[in-house]
Amino acid sequence: MHAPCSPGLTANSFLPNRPGLSDAVERLPLWAQVAALVALLLASAFFSMAETAMMALSRIRLRHLVRQGSVAARRTQQLLDRTDRLLSVILIGNAFANAAITALFTALTLLYFGNATGTWRSRPC
Repeated sequence: MHAPCSPGLTANSFLPNRPGLSDAVERLPLWAQVAALVALLLASAFFSMAETAMMALSRIRLRHLVRQGSVAARRTQQLLDRTDRLLSVILIGNAFANAAITALFTALTLLYFGNATGTWRSRPC
């Protein structure tokens, strides 16, 4: 036989009472919340496109453009000379943007739709 479940045990019972992300999200108007999501999606898309573009770039064509005096090609060549550093920055930026999107979307979903069960339980009662 199982012990009876504790009534009134919610997911927030384990969190300290202090302002958090959901409090900050609640104070923002809807347009700002949507704008933040769009901006984060655009940042994620930028980092993904940058990674694909830099890794798919023709090195021979790039060297040709550097010899012709292209400033943009020279800067790109400098970035590709340190591929490890370039990839690290791109992947960290993309991971940050994706984590922020997830956190914000979760906060907005809970704010507007609430918790479906209303309580947190370690096992079904």
